[in-house]
Amino acid sequence: MHGDELRLRYVGELHKPWSGVGHVIKIPDNFGDEVAIELKSNAGVPTDCSHNFVVDFVWKSTSFDRMQVMWTALSDVMLDWILLSSIVDLGQFL
Repeated sequence: MHGDELRLRYVGELHKPWSGVGHVIKIPDNFGDEVAIELKSNAGVPTDCSHNFVVDFVWKSTSFDRMQVMWTALSDVMLDWILLSSIVDLGQFL
């Protein structure tokens, strides 16, 4: 997905181990199956190698954190509603 953060690592034997982090700027489409990332730094990039790279997805918890906040707020509202409805129900018997 555009904007996702990826870590690219070189694990081959033709160059010393290397790792870089960047953001996706191109995803596969009808014209090709390449993924392009823009690296934050190009220091030490093994530009002479085209094989033996590993791509790791860097997970960001932003969506998860927002969902947790929403569920906490929703559960608080539901708890208030349940308590209020039980008080109203008890009022019918008084």
